[in-house]
Amino acid sequence: MVILSVLAGVTLLPALLVWMGDRLDRWRLAPAFGGGERLIGVVTRVVLQRPFLVLLLVLACLWPAVERVPAFRVGVLDSDALPVQAESKYALGRMEKTLGTSRLYPIDILAETDRPVGEWSTLQKLDALIRAVERHPHVVGVESVVRVVPSWNATDYARIWRAPERLPEPWQQLWRHHVGDGVTLIRVLTDLDPKSEAAGDLVRQLRALDPPEGWTLWVGGKTAAEHDFLQKIRARAPAVAAAVLTLTFVLLMTAFSPVLALKGLLLNALSVVATFGLLVAVFQEGIGAEWLGAQPHPFLDASIPVFILCVAFGLSMDYEVFLLARIREAYRRTGNLQRAIVEGLAKSGRIVTSAALIIIVITGSFAVAGIQPVKQIGFGIAAAVAIDATLIRLLLVPALMKLAGRWNWWPHPA
Repeated sequence: MVILSVLAGVTLLPALLVWMGDRLDRWRLAPAFGGGERLIGVVTRVVLQRPFLVLLLVLACLWPAVERVPAFRVGVLDSDALPVQAESKYALGRMEKTLGTSRLYPIDILAETDRPVGEWSTLQKLDALIRAVERHPHVVGVESVVRVVPSWNATDYARIWRAPERLPEPWQQLWRHHVGDGVTLIRVLTDLDPKSEAAGDLVRQLRALDPPEGWTLWVGGKTAAEHDFLQKIRARAPAVAAAVLTLTFVLLMTAFSPVLALKGLLLNALSVVATFGLLVAVFQEGIGAEWLGAQPHPFLDASIPVFILCVAFGLSMDYEVFLLARIREAYRRTGNLQRAIVEGLAKSGRIVTSAALIIIVITGSFAVAGIQPVKQIGFGIAAAVAIDATLIRLLLVPALMKLAGRWNWWPHPA
């Protein structure tokens, strides 16, 4: 989509502009907003008079959000993502209360062997494995073919294997559901919340068990699947963040200077961190959640951090490039940094603000959706853009450039 947008911008857009000619400004609304540039200019001059004070005030405003970031937690939202009135969510809640989560969300172990599962020696090895599983403190039960009638001997099991249809009906069902061609299913029931870290630890412990000779074990089920998903997200997230930060720094340094690139990187990171803190406040702590119709939860959806990081950094970089390009043009023409900052912000501020408002309206509408992850994405992107377009671009950027002085363009002049 980005590539298509760029191609359209350098081919279709110029063609349309030429075709429209003077008609382009026929219904122009800009005069109605003519005071915007003057207001931005006034605000910028005030910031440049007290840059250090403005820096402290903005950081103080963002601190309540930033200090909540250590409480940021991620998980997998399944039925929790649905609104309260969803029938499937109500049904699942009733089943959890009635049957218990241990029965609904067992940890499944698929045991595979190259020997017939019904052989007594094979079943003895399987029984030894299950006894090892049962010794874990949070395991409250195990369902397996060797637990159908655990007191029977080898002859009885051989008879069952030849004619399982002679078993009573409940035992027949257990047998059919737990035995396949060279495989058997072991269902581990636990007293743990399937989304908890302790349940993930139990999955790791079960995978660390030494399988009996001739057996191969595969641990799966809902608990294991969610554990694997979160582990994959946590393993890849640092690499994604490093790639985004590195690319942002390199591009800004190539276009401007190392000092401005570092400043842009730090400010972009500040807006994203503050956004994560707001997500914690609203969706984990429940502050203002009722206004969005959101339900506070101990964690946010695991896809949220990476998605918001990439989108927010991309938008922030766009605004940074627009703003710094105008400031550098004005500085080259005037040689006066303060005048260049005022002019650059006044000229680009309306474009940045208009673009930010469009994104806030579009993504902010997601925040009133009925699905929890959609709410989090909409609120997060809208908050990140709002912070970036106001506190960051209009206040912190000019304050830091004023404090940096001629070092903004080091090691080369603008």
